[in-house]
Amino acid sequence: MDTCFVVEIRKQDKDSIQKMIGLTFKQSLQKGYTKPYRNRNYLDWVKVQTCPCGAPADDPSHVNSYKGTGTKAPDLFCWPSCRPCHQMYETKRDYWRQLYGDEWEWVALTILQAVEEGVIEL
Repeated sequence: MDTCFVVEIRKQDKDSIQKMIGLTFKQSLQKGYTKPYRNRNYLDWVKVQTCPCGAPADDPSHVNSYKGTGTKAPDLFCWPSCRPCHQMYETKRDYWRQLYGDEWEWVALTILQAVEEGVIEL
């Protein structure tokens, strides 16, 4: 299934969930009513990119605005991160933002690079 199709399904889920049960898409993810998009190939590609600090990445860092009990953001909402920076983002987010800026900018740059390299199609 290509990414464009999955993104369209998510938009439909978002609208229908909010109308049916009065929850936002984020709330439905946190409660387990909707499953976030997962893409192992994309995560593997993210792991071999460069962290914002310039070090080789070890992990993809997912934005934490979707966190709930056992919930992680969709895989497209991540950027390459070395372990020290990943830990800093998890524990000292404001300091991480002072050093590297907004995490959503890194998500956007990562997606743009992936599209340019043909890793994903939008």
